[in-house]
Amino acid sequence: MQKWVIPCNVKNFDIVEHFSAHTTAYFKRNRALQVGDVVYIYVARPYSEVKYKGIVVETGIKPADVDKAYKVSCIEEKTFVLVELTKTFPPQTFPGEELKKHGLGQLVNQQLIRGKIEDYISGIEETL
Repeated sequence: MQKWVIPCNVKNFDIVEHFSAHTTAYFKRNRALQVGDVVYIYVARPYSEVKYKGIVVETGIKPADVDKAYKVSCIEEKTFVLVELTKTFPPQTFPGEELKKHGLGQLVNQQLIRGKIEDYISGIEETL
């Protein structure tokens, strides 16, 4: 099991609205995400924070199999993962600026987390 941060831009897909009614969501698979991996979902502006935690429950999903509500262009070389929501964090638990101070890089793509940033996230999670 590995831990990842996945960025989500609400301009492209409103994950906050989606998770208010659903417990799973599809994400493009840009890295080596595997079933059982833990993902922290970073929601871009106006939130700029990790708002959710989930677990990858399925990989290798073809674009044509993704719900049309996701407005996905059918780029055949991309596959998707299905993430099941396991936790919603209180607002500003993991603000973007603090994540950067603790070693998280530019959030353009999915990132494997380990070392200083993993310790920071785990330490805060233990207090919740």
